[in-house]
Amino acid sequence: MTRGKELIGNFNPLLIGELFWEQSMNWRKMAEEHIEQVSRLCEKFLHNLLEAKCPKDVKTRIWSFQIVEKLKTRRAGAFRKLDLIMQDVKRFPVNYNHYYTDTITKRRRDRQELTLAKSLESATTHEILPHCTSNHTSVKVDVKKMASNYSTNFDPDMENFSCEEALDCLMAIYKVNISYYLKQSKA
Repeated sequence: MTRGKELIGNFNPLLIGELFWEQSMNWRKMAEEHIEQVSRLCEKFLHNLLEAKCPKDVKTRIWSFQIVEKLKTRRAGAFRKLDLIMQDVKRFPVNYNHYYTDTITKRRRDRQELTLAKSLESATTHEILPHCTSNHTSVKVDVKKMASNYSTNFDPDMENFSCEEALDCLMAIYKVNISYYLKQSKA
């Protein structure tokens, strides 16, 4: 469906947008539940605070004339901010943040390190030292075997490669967008 004229081993960059939208499909519902929960907690906190610190007649007046309207205004503001975020989410993901490429590079490096560790482990032997009364062992690494294992440990399937690359990009744009929206919400 999203396959275009890209070379085998490469992925359609539009696919990243589609994957991102699929990943963020439930954001609105989750954010609305969060706004409601925080609103209720703030209301309960302020109610309990006034209950503990004010006479009943003062509490009622402060609650009615000051607090209720401020709580409604803040809740409405949170929903307006959510609407702006959701408008951004519907657009094709664009990024100028270096964390995007940093994240992709780190995910690739993590896979390579895992492959290297497996290759090193498979090329390592442990021998008990002769004439030694303790349990000391000698460790030998067959460098040629390790290099051979490392170079043959990569999956040559282009479909798998493309999927891994697309997933790396998706996770990177997802991470960058999440941090961006979190910073925006604090502003």
